[in-house]
Amino acid sequence: MLTLALCSSFILAAISTLYINASPNENIQLVIYSGSMRPTFDVGDSLTVKTDVSISEIYAAPKPDGDIIVFYSPIRPEDIIVHRAIEKTYENGTWFFTTQGDAIPFPDPWKVEESNIIGKVVAYSRPFYAGTWDGVAYNVTVSTNSTLAQFNFNQSNKQITFNITGYISNAKVGFCNITIPKTLLNCNSLHDWQVLLNGTSITYIPNQNDTHTFIYFTHNYSLQTVQIIGTEAIPELSTWIPILSTLITLTIIAMVYKRKRKQLRLNC
Repeated sequence: MLTLALCSSFILAAISTLYINASPNENIQLVIYSGSMRPTFDVGDSLTVKTDVSISEIYAAPKPDGDIIVFYSPIRPEDIIVHRAIEKTYENGTWFFTTQGDAIPFPDPWKVEESNIIGKVVAYSRPFYAGTWDGVAYNVTVSTNSTLAQFNFNQSNKQITFNITGYISNAKVGFCNITIPKTLLNCNSLHDWQVLLNGTSITYIPNQNDTHTFIYFTHNYSLQTVQIIGTEAIPELSTWIPILSTLITLTIIAMVYKRKRKQLRLNC
């Protein structure tokens, strides 16, 4: 796997032999280890990079509209950077790109030559923390080409909610694929799930394995509030078991203590 690290304000990467020898039409995976592309990408996000892109397929525009490209650093060719293409120029028969990290208030101090470009980011996956029950932390993973915010799992309402705020690049259609642990939220049937955009039910494609349910849907470019509603949520009682156990233990200790004090008074 290609590993990324932060150096100054840029995302850098050590190059693996696997990706140097990857075929031109092969998608590659990167894992983010820095914050220079926040809030679009965060630490731990896994990026899908399309490598068989032509220069004409890369759209350059100020954030948040320009495509996010992956390229060899013009300063240190052994490093790889993931930043947004904000400007595209043609000079002496060669295309160049001005780039910028979304969390950085100024453009990068270089122009990226077209031969340095590896590909552009077409999707990413992010694990969202849903809560901890009986010492087990649960995550819901969303794979998407959209920018997301305000993820929440509501146990009593048996639903997952989050906002779609835009696309990560110049995409035509947005999509989300949500991976949900069955022990966290589930339905008796794959078609019992409810998926709503801004309060309206939409068509979705469900799938599952032994441990997880997968909900896939597409959406248009606009601010959307997503609700995914199941029929069975992790039992609320489970979060009280450690507390209840502690209360029972303390009650027993108090009873024993009172009994011993009573015996001591009788002996006196």
